[in-house]
Amino acid sequence: IDDGMRRAFFEMNCLRNAIAHNASVVDKKLAEEVPWLRLRVGKPIEISHPMFERYFKASHEYLTSVVNALTDNLSRERKGPKRDLTNRSTRTRATSTRAG
Repeated sequence: IDDGMRRAFFEMNCLRNAIAHNASVVDKKLAEEVPWLRLRVGKPIEISHPMFERYFKASHEYLTSVVNALTDNLSRERKGPKRDLTNRSTRTRATSTRAG
């Protein structure tokens, strides 16, 4: 993931922790972890529309990349190694197993 996405996920995680564990109030730890947000200790956490859009975009891009990677891996697995269906030894073995 790129630096912008990493930063967005870091911010979301820090904000989530403060929302869940500090009653949505900015504490010293949060203010120090994300100083570029210029949060004030003791003030309620507010997620602005631009912040929400940035977090949504980062989440969407990350999920899309995960789905694409999984899809690529699954399609490679389904193709698997090519089989030589004209190989007589394989046919003979299969036929003799059924007959035997």
